[in-house]
Amino acid sequence: MKNLLLVFVLCLMSCEMHKQENIIQGELEAQNSELSAVDSLTAAIIQNDLDAVKKLLSENGDIDINSPNKEGELILIKAVISNRLVIAYYLIQAGADPTIENEEGDSAESLVQDREDANSWLTIFKGEALEEEVANLEVFKSIKEANAVNEEKYLPLIQIYFLLGANPDARNEGQFSYLMEASGAGLIETVKFLCTLPETDPNVKVVRGRGRRKRTFTALILAQKYPEIQNVLRECGAVE
Repeated sequence: MKNLLLVFVLCLMSCEMHKQENIIQGELEAQNSELSAVDSLTAAIIQNDLDAVKKLLSENGDIDINSPNKEGELILIKAVISNRLVIAYYLIQAGADPTIENEEGDSAESLVQDREDANSWLTIFKGEALEEEVANLEVFKSIKEANAVNEEKYLPLIQIYFLLGANPDARNEGQFSYLMEASGAGLIETVKFLCTLPETDPNVKVVRGRGRRKRTFTALILAQKYPEIQNVLRECGAVE
């Protein structure tokens, strides 16, 4: 009888230990899964892979986006340091908090205060859309300030302003479209991006002057110095 009782007690203890092991294992798997997602986001930020960031955020809806990665870094701060403005926008939309400080006492918000593009970052951190007219002007301003050398710096700003409310079909004071301005400035990556927007019309025509002084402007004409851009425009639907 004592032996049977001893066996019963041992079975209970074994079952309880197994139960606890399963609970601990489940918690560890959950932690590892979250850690893996945060680290994967970190890798995508470093590689500037926006599609990967979007996919990870979509597939890991319950991720604590404000938790540090395995290196102890906050991923929004990583985006700021890596100058990933567009990615930072999506991190903010997913719940990233720009005021949370790292171990050094820095936050994403504090790190951008003295930067030339601080206003763009702070606008994103607010998570608010801009008035359409303001966003449109910022797109034209970014295209005007960009050139073939620094286009990589300005293209993310242009993309952000569309996310914040810019109208893809807007015109400037001279009735030129974004595509016309970018084509004339030799901004091939910007032209490629604008051509991905369904609202972009590659055949906008602006006529100036009369009689012999009459001149017609289109994106193709403005890109005469840039054959590669003209090829992109033709693929986009521009006609001679």
